[in-house]
Amino acid sequence: MRRQLSLTRALAGLVLVGLVAAGLLACRGASEPVARLSLRERQLGFPHGRFLPLELRWEPSRALPAGTTAPVAFMHLIDAQGNVVRTFDHALPGKWTPGQTLVDVVPMYHSAIGPALPAGDYRLTIGLYDGKSQRFALQVEGEPIHREEYAVAQVRVPEVSAQEPAFAFSPEWQAVEAGGDRQTVARRWLSGDGALDVRGLPTPATVHMLLRIPTVEPPLRLVLEPGATQPIARVTADCGGFTAEVAGEGFHELAVPIKGGEGCHIAFDTNYQVVEMGTGRRLSLDLEQLGWEPGAGAMATPGGVSP
Repeated sequence: MRRQLSLTRALAGLVLVGLVAAGLLACRGASEPVARLSLRERQLGFPHGRFLPLELRWEPSRALPAGTTAPVAFMHLIDAQGNVVRTFDHALPGKWTPGQTLVDVVPMYHSAIGPALPAGDYRLTIGLYDGKSQRFALQVEGEPIHREEYAVAQVRVPEVSAQEPAFAFSPEWQAVEAGGDRQTVARRWLSGDGALDVRGLPTPATVHMLLRIPTVEPPLRLVLEPGATQPIARVTADCGGFTAEVAGEGFHELAVPIKGGEGCHIAFDTNYQVVEMGTGRRLSLDLEQLGWEPGAGAMATPGGVSP
């Protein structure tokens, strides 16, 4: 009898220890939100070829763990089967300071360079992490998905229409290449100077692009024009007097205003070439993203040409 009582007490003790441990783990797992996240629009249209600037507002409420110097927002576009089909990950702008709001305008491209997403409904999810592996809980008006990831908006991709605005590339642009990830699904290289024609845009509108002057390292070699000291690409448009220069290796964002007319001719002039040793391939600019955005009071215009 005494042996049975001892065994019963031992089992009860083990159960109590287990319950306490489970409670401690639950407390540790119930992370407190580090910020409140809000966005103005929760129903988004995202046709092929469009640029969509999405404004997020981060309101930090807690300091991030020591060592987290540059928190990263991850953004996923998820189809009906739960597959991640596009990403829009980016570092947050400004310093993370509790009590100070960060306004974060995210450039979302359904890039005209790559293939169109299948028409249908998608979910946009957002989360925050330390750039490595640790995610942080957020206070947000949205459905929790898993591991501090939240569905914050519904995205509608319409069928591609022949009447939509389109882009035509001059012969100097090389064939479309796969981008290698779901952030940049496709890219297109320019060899020397070239042009891009836009047709069928509403007016006013803006053409957005992400350009890259390549980093020169073996097997690449930089060849500058006489007198030049660094690689420069000059971009001009005949539909509003736009002129801009981008200089130096790396990424460059451009917004080209379209002010009127049936189309726009955008020219790219470079003072350099990048030669691939061994193959002789000559490159200048890499077009990573391309899309258009209607301006305030834009009126739709018919037509368009195929790229």
